[in-house]
Amino acid sequence: MSTISMKAVTALRAYADAMPTAINRLKDSNTKLMTVFQSVRENIGPHDDDIFDALAAVQKFVIDSAEPIQGLKPMMEAKADDIQAYIDLQFGGNP
Repeated sequence: MSTISMKAVTALRAYADAMPTAINRLKDSNTKLMTVFQSVRENIGPHDDDIFDALAAVQKFVIDSAEPIQGLKPMMEAKADDIQAYIDLQFGGNP
């Protein structure tokens, strides 16, 4: 059995608010990692190309996924609004 509550609304809104910050931090961290790698690349040894390829794949994933993930925020906020409207209608805002 599932329940609907204001806790769900609050959690959904908090998650929606946190997503853009998390994505931006991930992008910033990956950029820093690439910069550090480039500065020490000549000292890494025979696997520097493999490491670079792995870092580049992560960077591509972060960039490619950032926009769709950012697009989830308004959808999650709208769903939270729908849930809250339902709660207000059914329970007068007091589930």
